[in-house]
Amino acid sequence: TAEKGEGFKMSVFFKDQWAKLWNVTAGDNYADLRITTSEKDKEGNYVNSTWFPRVWGDLAEQFKHMQAGDRFKIVNGKVSNLSKKMPDGKLRSFMEFRIFSISDVTSKEGGEVQSNPVDGGGSEDMPY
Repeated sequence: TAEKGEGFKMSVFFKDQWAKLWNVTAGDNYADLRITTSEKDKEGNYVNSTWFPRVWGDLAEQFKHMQAGDRFKIVNGKVSNLSKKMPDGKLRSFMEFRIFSISDVTSKEGGEVQSNPVDGGGSEDMPY
């Protein structure tokens, strides 16, 4: 527990969020992404947020074939606030952004890239 200095974890699950891809850094079985999401403020102006999720497995392979500017819908994902005890004994907070599956991928040229979504992992990765 956090009271004992062991850290904490809190997660928020979300679904059906549109995003735009800006960068993919490929690893062996994963990919680190730079994406943006947008929402309207009270005045009707779009406010953008930049995120840096890591994806694994089949979903990572799909992102490795996408290009900067491609839009996609995050079917479901999770944002977690994690803490970890550091070697100096202090707790450090980390944000983790996970994407489990996507759909409706559209290239920046306007053509459809994929008609069937790829599940981003095994059942152990899914929140339900």
